[in-house]
Amino acid sequence: ERTFVYDGQQKTIRASGVVGAVAGEEAAVLAALLYTGGGVDAGEYTVTAALPEGGDYLFSSPQSVKFTVSPRSAGLAWEGEDPYVYVFDGATHTPTAACTEQATVVYSYAAADGTVLEGPPSEAGEYRVTARVEDKNYTAAAIETTFTIVADEAGGEDEA
Repeated sequence: ERTFVYDGQQKTIRASGVVGAVAGEEAAVLAALLYTGGGVDAGEYTVTAALPEGGDYLFSSPQSVKFTVSPRSAGLAWEGEDPYVYVFDGATHTPTAACTEQATVVYSYAAADGTVLEGPPSEAGEYRVTARVEDKNYTAAAIETTFTIVADEAGGEDEA
């Protein structure tokens, strides 16, 4: 198998046979192989098998094979109940997303008119938030929802 799915464990490939070994000595050759390479995170890796110097066996050159660790699928879902409505209190407010894996979730925000915000809003208004996974070991479809911060009827924020 030359493709693995990320699971947080070290991945490598081992030889299962040797071409040209003397009959009955294949197991000894396999046991003598020294491996370098492999990896844990999503990406492409090379594993090289070589025989120790001075042994009874010899490769003309070390043998290498490439393999891939693919990102694991994750799911995103908004926490809480829609519609997301918050009362203005001067603090930032936004819905949050839960991820099915221990992946990094990042958010982007925009006002109802499409103006991109630098962070979560704190002023009264209507907004859009997008959550997406930003982690090389996981992949998930981005999700989006809207939310509102309403003026405090008790006299918090002045309506313009």
